[in-house]
Amino acid sequence: MSKADQDRVLEIANREIESALKGVGGWNKQYVKGEVEVHFNMVENAGKVLKYTKGVSQLSISPSTAAELVTDFDFMQFWDKQFDRGHIVQDFKESENERKIVYMRYKAPWPVSQRDFVNVSEIRHRENNQEGGENSENNGSNNVGVRVLATSFSHKDAPDVSGIVRADLMYGGWEFITSSSSSSSCKATYITAMNPKGTLPTWLVNQVANDTPMCLAAIRDFIKAHPDKVEVLKNRACEKRRTRDDRRKKELLAKKKAQQQEEQEQAADNAAAAAVLQVPSPSSSSICDKKQEIEATEEKLQSDTVTTKSSAGAGTGDDNEKDKRISSRARKALINGDGDISSRSSSSSS
Repeated sequence: MSKADQDRVLEIANREIESALKGVGGWNKQYVKGEVEVHFNMVENAGKVLKYTKGVSQLSISPSTAAELVTDFDFMQFWDKQFDRGHIVQDFKESENERKIVYMRYKAPWPVSQRDFVNVSEIRHRENNQEGGENSENNGSNNVGVRVLATSFSHKDAPDVSGIVRADLMYGGWEFITSSSSSSSCKATYITAMNPKGTLPTWLVNQVANDTPMCLAAIRDFIKAHPDKVEVLKNRACEKRRTRDDRRKKELLAKKKAQQQEEQEQAADNAAAAAVLQVPSPSSSSICDKKQEIEATEEKLQSDTVTTKSSAGAGTGDDNEKDKRISSRARKALINGDGDISSRSSSSSS
């Protein structure tokens, strides 16, 4: 499947997560357990009414550190006891949002078969002035945050595994938003809407779903118990932030250069157009003056011709044709700006 297909399914997942975050479309808060708000949404899927889940809690780490924690397979076992293994199938390293195709497998109690997923995922950062997270001087009031998106996506390098049921993640993800008191803590929301497939009874699927949001309580415990590991994640998040900043700077520089080039080309086009417009063209008044000058010269020529004929007697037919040629040359000369035609015409008639 193409990048366009990835874009499409991720945007569908993002819209569903937006609805879940707003609590619209059937989402309802059920209870609070272990400092975790638990929300459910009962949705019909493939002929079954499945329980989609949402958990909300506070974490004492920044949004970017939290995103590192929940997307790193090496740390996932610490807060998700059902997680078995996972790996990156394809890493789109040049993508702005760390897009990846990932494989994940989960444990199941006997005699239930294990489930696995193949997902396309992204990490989308919303930072103050394209900045924020660790080492930021803002106090969280600018709503710095990170959203992790995931949805099922097939890939040729992640075929079905014998004995494992390929489950379907309609949409899932995390949202981490800085708290109002500190940029080093955040409000965390975990959302998952999945169909485990296979022949499991619906009641059992929904019973297991009740425990899904409680991974937030496990994350809180991990943060308290492993400050050294949290520091590793924090440093990694800072390095990625610097990489994002460098990429943005390069993009802005390239955009500025392209804009300057466009402005230079436009200026050259404007200069060429101005040069064309500066070529002199006869005005209506100069045309009128030229016409009057021609008429006056013709009258003078006619007067001189009459005077000459009166002095020399009646002219011949050749004389009349000659007069016409003189008049014609005079008109052309005046149009071409050839000086005083009347005197030259007179001398030609002599």
